[in-house]
Amino acid sequence: MSELGKMIRIEDLREIWKHEATDFSKWLANNLNLLSDAINVDITLIETESPVGPYKVDLYAEEELTGRKIVIENQLESTDHDHLGKIITYAAGKGADIIIWIVKRANGEHRQAIEWLNQHTDASKGFFLLEIELWKIEESKPAPKFNVVESPSGWEPSKNTLLQKGTNIPLYIEFWRAFEQYIKQNSAFTKSFPNWVAKFPKGFEHSQSFRINRDYKCELILRARVRDSQLLAGVFIYDNEPVFTKIKDKESEIISIFDLNAANSSGDDLVWVDNPKDRFAFIVRAADIQNSKSEWSNYFEWLCDRAVKWVNFILQNEIE
Repeated sequence: MSELGKMIRIEDLREIWKHEATDFSKWLANNLNLLSDAINVDITLIETESPVGPYKVDLYAEEELTGRKIVIENQLESTDHDHLGKIITYAAGKGADIIIWIVKRANGEHRQAIEWLNQHTDASKGFFLLEIELWKIEESKPAPKFNVVESPSGWEPSKNTLLQKGTNIPLYIEFWRAFEQYIKQNSAFTKSFPNWVAKFPKGFEHSQSFRINRDYKCELILRARVRDSQLLAGVFIYDNEPVFTKIKDKESEIISIFDLNAANSSGDDLVWVDNPKDRFAFIVRAADIQNSKSEWSNYFEWLCDRAVKWVNFILQNEIE
């Protein structure tokens, strides 16, 4: 068996980009294809350090096919109120339709603010919040990775992008759009997540997330996987081992709530994923969403039932 390398995360982004404007913005201006791939928007640079009154937006750009204007604000630290104000100022000053905020770490209150902006602005406007990471394999060169944290409600890849990928993305979009219609008749689900609509960030079209509490310590995650023929319903805990431990310590209660005892006839399983940053607890079942569309309503019922049980478990145990 071939020997494999170890992936190492570079925690301090300033080891590579010492200054946001002269280093990171310059690098990003020359590598906008990576950002385009992350959010499925073809971005063409207009200028860097573009003036907005007495201020300057890091990157001013446009969408290649439509000409819609784009402002990009970079922050090599955690989100803060100052930069939140800046992206709104720059968007107004440039008449931008697409607003992109790239940060090292997105705090819960700012994720909530971007979510709120997407829900309460015109449908032609879209706010993206992304985290930037750096990884290397042992002594290799560092490689950037964009993670889409928040994106506009209902945002979908363009048809050209879908055709180029040749993957199951159109099927996932169809599945979650049908799920959107189904939940309108499920009062228990809509009570927990009113006005929810599906989102399709690049690389996670198979997955949908739902904020459970204001601090984003836990998120509900629903997934439909064609490759593994599975449905998954669970909670996601980002970079918070104490919260994950608190949930895992209640494993016997979770088994009881989801009826996962030895006599369980549903075939559901409880799966724990304990990565250094990203931790999950999933209820998993077999499901062929590709070849059994007649079963989708049953799959939707299963997802709703497990989702509501997870939310009640998190809230009743005050995991927030």
